[in-house]
Amino acid sequence: MKKKQLTGMKTIIALCIIIFFKIGFFTECFNNLWYILTENGFFIPKESNVFIFNATKMNEGSGGVSRGKERSD
Repeated sequence: MKKKQLTGMKTIIALCIIIFFKIGFFTECFNNLWYILTENGFFIPKESNVFIFNATKMNEGSGGVSRGKERSD
């Protein structure tokens, strides 16, 4: 009985990890989070979403976004 529970738990953990990486690599989420953590002055407008906002042009020097757009599929 315990072996079945461990196998089921491993499957659930593996699926969560796969979903996490799919969200990160197929959206702008990882990119935006990295910029938020490392760039001084980087922000995402209130109207936008961290998952779909794409910074098309970055300010040189002090950081921040000079242009961006929402990804539309």
